Amino acid sequence: NQPRQSFVCEAQRDPEFANLYEATWALIAHEWRATANPEDGFFSEKSIAQWPDLNERVKAFSQFGQEMYK
Repeated sequence: NQPRQSFVCEAQRDPEFANLYEATWALIAHEWRATANPEDGFFSEKSIAQWPDLNERVKAFSQFGQEMYK
């Protein structure tokens, strides 16, 4: 690392990695929610019951993460 080094990741702009954007927000939401209450985490029984489909759970948690960041 160098002082004033750019940390812009050009690979982020590649459409092949677009799915990582949503997954990253889902991970952020999981960390915040599970820290506050483990029963609200991504893999909790409560979350799995509400969103049994993994893709739907990722979408829901991604939305939570983006809302929490505002």
